[in-house]
Amino acid sequence: MTTHIYILLKDQKAISSIKKAIRLDTIIIDNIQNIPDTAIISGRNIFIIEACLLSNKDINLLQKISLENGLICIAKPYSAEQRLSLLKHGVDYLLNDDFESAELEAYIKKINKRLNTYDSPSSWTLYQHQRILKKPDLSILKLTTTEFLILIELLKNPCEITFRKSMLKNLNYSKYINADLRLNTNICRLRSKLQLFDNRLSIICWKRMGYMFTGPKININFENILDT
Repeated sequence: MTTHIYILLKDQKAISSIKKAIRLDTIIIDNIQNIPDTAIISGRNIFIIEACLLSNKDINLLQKISLENGLICIAKPYSAEQRLSLLKHGVDYLLNDDFESAELEAYIKKINKRLNTYDSPSSWTLYQHQRILKKPDLSILKLTTTEFLILIELLKNPCEITFRKSMLKNLNYSKYINADLRLNTNICRLRSKLQLFDNRLSIICWKRMGYMFTGPKININFENILDT
């Protein structure tokens, strides 16, 4: 997985220095709230953020970012209490605003080494708000709303038959003409998508009965991990 560096700084000279000092892909953002959800969820990215550009709400978002990413904060000589607060919210390294590029480069190399030897959790997670399925290696699969809702139904009883009649009712398919065909078509598309993502994920069709999901256990996260 490619590591990207997301930069939120107001000093254009500092941005230029960072881009020259490193060989990783850099992406400039103008607001921490504009960071793509997938960049945070997928993990193994590095964020360089100027502390003075953060609001109180943004400070809480740092904790979400830092779960599986690297985080460097550039700050004026804050008080010990302020610096400790940033560290508690997941910041890996703090730099003064007159930082040396060599120092920043060394921190980036340390973080990059950690991220690339990261011992990821052994769990699969399905995030409701982003409709994203995340593997233990942190790669992700984006699902459509229809695909997500079908998968949720199947995960209610993994490795057991989910009856067609129940799915038609719960997914509100009964209102459609050729509801059975519509459901079967959508499940076939989802099955193909899951198989391409990981061949351990499978949906078995039981003729005239229903469908069964088989594969690794998937945890469902009904909270938006980007909420503060």
